[in-house]
Amino acid sequence: MWYIRFNKGVKGPYPAGLVSRYILLGRVKETDEVSSDGKEWLIVKDVPELIPQILKGDMNDPMVKERLEAARRWADERSLDRRAGGTGRASSLENRREDDRREPEQEPVIGYRLRRESRDQELFATSRGRWGLLIVAGTVAVVAVAFSLFYKPPPPQLGTDCRSPAAPKVNWSNCVLDGARLEGRDLSGAKLYSASLTGANLRHGSLKGSDLSYAALSIADLEGADLRGAIMIGSKLRQARLNNADLEGADLSYADLTGADLTGASLNNAKLGNAIWTDGGRCLPQSIGGCQTAPQ
Repeated sequence: MWYIRFNKGVKGPYPAGLVSRYILLGRVKETDEVSSDGKEWLIVKDVPELIPQILKGDMNDPMVKERLEAARRWADERSLDRRAGGTGRASSLENRREDDRREPEQEPVIGYRLRRESRDQELFATSRGRWGLLIVAGTVAVVAVAFSLFYKPPPPQLGTDCRSPAAPKVNWSNCVLDGARLEGRDLSGAKLYSASLTGANLRHGSLKGSDLSYAALSIADLEGADLRGAIMIGSKLRQARLNNADLEGADLSYADLTGADLTGASLNNAKLGNAIWTDGGRCLPQSIGGCQTAPQ
């Protein structure tokens, strides 16, 4: 956990992954100060574990610049998703400034709105209003049925601890670990359900039998990783490096592999039903061991 010191004061503490995302988005500058205890302060650029790996690349390389822009877009989208209603606990760094907030409604506006609401209620009492209610009720029923058929609620996350060190069977479900440096770590059997690992370094690590369902792994480095039997349903792997990774028996159903590098990767018995393939095409539901597409 880290405190951040700006010109206007101190904020925090925030998880290291969240601080890294703020650095990626430019909300925290390399000249700002951070502290793990609120007493001893260091300049951000002197704390390499907080600097996202993507920012350490050669900015003269067009590929690095493209990956950086993609990382910033996805990090910003995640911030917007959280503000829009995911947790209801958005950081003050992600909230709007006070001068950006909507001003209170004036009395004439309030009066007009109340009269309009009263008129709408009268209309609903007419036959047209009753038909409108039937249509709304039918729509709600359809949505409820679709929700019950397709929505997969997250499993209970008892024992989740985002501060736990990397180890087999660690429970990091829903944790923000963007840019984490986990090269060569043993995370076999780990619970990483819906975790955010955008831009994380997991090269040559063991994720055998881990649960990465709905995890955010865009632009993550998984080169040579052991992902045998991993559950990766709905995971986001856009532009991720999976070259030479072992994905034997992994479940990648509904995963997004747009732009991912699968050079030399083993997909033996891997489930790819309804996954988005590297070229943006959709795999057929029966795809196993490779992406099968509908004949043209």
